[in-house]
Amino acid sequence: MQQSFKAEKLKITKQKLLLVEGKDEEVFVNVLLEYLHITDVQIQNMGGKDKFPRKILVLPTADGFENVQLLGILRDAEDNPAKSTFDSVCSDLKRVDLPLPQALTSFSATKPSIGVFVMPNNNRAGMLEDLCLESLANTDEITHTDGFFTKTNVTSSAKDFSKRRVQAWLSVAHKEEYLQREVGRAAEAGFWNFSHPCFDGLKAFLEQFR
Repeated sequence: MQQSFKAEKLKITKQKLLLVEGKDEEVFVNVLLEYLHITDVQIQNMGGKDKFPRKILVLPTADGFENVQLLGILRDAEDNPAKSTFDSVCSDLKRVDLPLPQALTSFSATKPSIGVFVMPNNNRAGMLEDLCLESLANTDEITHTDGFFTKTNVTSSAKDFSKRRVQAWLSVAHKEEYLQREVGRAAEAGFWNFSHPCFDGLKAFLEQFR
């Protein structure tokens, strides 16, 4: 299911293509698709958020792109509203004359059919780590973990604060396991509760690939 870019070239081998920002997202989504029993999806690591727009430009010329029926795009909102990230993706698509979805999570009625999901929930700012952290809300483990940040005066304004919270939680909550630093590897180890309602939006998006 997984495949990587080689330089700027991309070879598409499946009719269902899912573009993700990086390796961590690639591993995480691969595990979630397996959880949903969805197969025959090519997950494409775009090499990071900064490379995403440039690699969208070469997408229509990629080997096998003419066979793509369904194209999904997963992006992190980061510090921006989800709508801002969605508009940016649509701008990239427009530059190469690809169909534009009308709204977040709504797939276009075109060939290929294109849809966009912006982490963590198509609404607020954040990233994949924030989605995973939402599944831990109100648990004793994350409460104790956050207590550490309070005592050390590390606030939400700290750089990559969500990543810090995830890594701190992983180091404490799963002390019997090999230390997992990325949410994707943690997903492979079964650390995330995919039945939690916070994942429903992303799962509904991925259900389009069934």
